[in-house]
Amino acid sequence: MSTQVLEHPALPSEIQQGIGESARQRLELRDQRLTELEVRGEIKPATILNLLPFRLSLGSGLIPYEVAAAPEAKPFFTVYTVDTCRSYPTFKGNREMSDKSLKPTWDVNIILPVQQVMEFKHYYMGETEEDHATKDGGVVVFEGEFKDLTPKSEVKSPQFLFRKRNRYITFETRVLGDLIKEAEVVMKSRALAIIQQADVWYDDREKRRNIQAPERRWHDLALRRQWITTPRPWRTGHVEMEQRCPRCREQYVSTTGVCKCSYVVDPFAAYMAGEILVDHVRMSTLTADQWKKVKAEQTSREAARA
Repeated sequence: MSTQVLEHPALPSEIQQGIGESARQRLELRDQRLTELEVRGEIKPATILNLLPFRLSLGSGLIPYEVAAAPEAKPFFTVYTVDTCRSYPTFKGNREMSDKSLKPTWDVNIILPVQQVMEFKHYYMGETEEDHATKDGGVVVFEGEFKDLTPKSEVKSPQFLFRKRNRYITFETRVLGDLIKEAEVVMKSRALAIIQQADVWYDDREKRRNIQAPERRWHDLALRRQWITTPRPWRTGHVEMEQRCPRCREQYVSTTGVCKCSYVVDPFAAYMAGEILVDHVRMSTLTADQWKKVKAEQTSREAARA
């Protein structure tokens, strides 16, 4: 199994001749740490299953890779296996030499594959029930490769253990299908919460613009998984003609009767909101009942100015 560290590839000997002493010290320590781990059999592949409708990313320089979004058809997840270590140097301080000069001292920390995938689980799943209420879910991690596994297979599931501000990894044997179901429960809760929020936004014309691509992806996932049975009106992709501005043909979402293109779509609402005057050309389209309300409003305004 490869133990090459991606951000510190093995340097050709001619290049190593020209690097500084500190850099050489870090490279030697890295090779030493990797050899110790390999001899003890601790470098093992680890796997991520992504059930979410978008790609996974930590935005970290140490763990820069991404996991592709889940497909729309079965098995409803993508597989990503990590089999290489990452490393980063830590400065331990300066050591005074015999000639009174200072020599920097370094150490190198190795990030095992299982530690890397656990960062994805921590970010998307969390550890506690409280975390599950705010996380996206949809992520399963385990030590080993996915090859030849079925939902009934047992895998080594890593867990974080916190002790005195330190974080450790422990393992327990779990059935893969159970881990997937747990990830789906958190994912379903998240999807329904986002859909509920989008429903609230849709009821307010001013806030409909808040419904963007993430909400639509969660909606489509819930519909495929049958967590909801019918598509929401804000996801159908069809805007009724009465919801469009007659001039610009864009969706009309104003509450003052005037479209963003300045066309007066609803003259009654526009007059009552103070956007137009009573002699505006669009006022000729008002009904008799609306004119009564306009005259009453006009009388009220004249009395207020008197």
